[in-house]
Parts: sequence; structure tokens; C-alpha cells
Amino acid sequence: MVITEISTLLSAAKSAYDLAKGVGSLYVEAERKKAAEVLQERLFSIQEYALAVQELLLKLQQEKYEVEKKMADFENWGKTEASYELKEIAPGVFVYVSKMIVESAGTKCQPLHWLCPNCYGSKKKSILQHTSTSYDGAHHICHACKSEILDRTKAKDIPPIGTCKSEWEPFT
Repeated sequence: MVITEISTLLSAAKSAYDLAKGVGSLYVEAERKKAAEVLQERLFSIQEYALAVQELLLKLQQEKYEVEKKMADFENWGKTEASYELKEIAPGVFVYVSKMIVESAGTKCQPLHWLCPNCYGSKKKSILQHTSTSYDGAHHICHACKSEILDRTKAKDIPPIGTCKSEWEPFT
């Protein structure tokens, strides 16, 4: 595809050169003007071919950039995958947990956190945010895909009936 465009460009340039060489040997003014017009037309066609080749080159460069970016993203995701593991935090509840990194002298490590399994499957890194803890468990939400995770192992203890103290006093 590129080779045909370039060969067409070169043959048009050679033809224009040959024509320009012959213009100097013409003595008749009318023939000289006609030859100059033909030369100008050929130069315009050369310019069109050069622009077509340039557009094709830009398109190929853009495609190359996109492929390189996808490759870099793929390699980076591999590194991300290596630092997480799937864990069952409650019966039937799975999240991706960051592996513990031992902090050495002067080296910082990430705090322990959970990733949304739905987003992780789509190669996105979205941290589950703790929203509340209630009697049914600890509630976590993924702000990217709106998934909710309920960790029932972290449920608040329900106080026995009659032992709740209220600050509301209806008759005071």
C-alpha cells in the first residue's frame, strides 16, 4: 500500500523533471507556455501524491502508538495482578486483597486494601470503600461500578432487648 503510493510519487516526479528539462530547448512561445502548464499540472499531482503518502504515514504512526500503549497497559496490568490475590472475606464473598509488603528501612508500602472483583475482572483497579458497619455487617462500595460488598463477619453485636439506653425522655 505505501510502496505503490511512493512509486507513483517517484514516477510523477521523474516525468515532471524530464518535462522541465525539455522546456529550455523549446523556442516557440506557445509551445513553451503549453509545456509550462503541463509541468505545473504534474507538479500539482506530485504534491497530491506527497500529501497522500504523508496522511498514510501519520495514520500508521497513530496505529503504532496505540498498539504500543496497549502493550504497555498489558504489561503494567501484569505487575498489578502479581500484587493482589483473591480471598474469601466472608462465606461466598470474594475480593482481591493486596498482598502484605514488608516495609524495609525507608521504603514505603501501600496500606492493606481490597479491590472490587467486578472491576478487577475488567482490568481496572477500584478500591472498595468502607461506608458503614451495622448489625448485618460491614458495608463496602465500589464507586466505579456501584457494586456493594457486605462482610457479615464484621457485624455489630445486637444488644439484648431491654438493655438499650435512650437519651430521649418523653416526659421531661
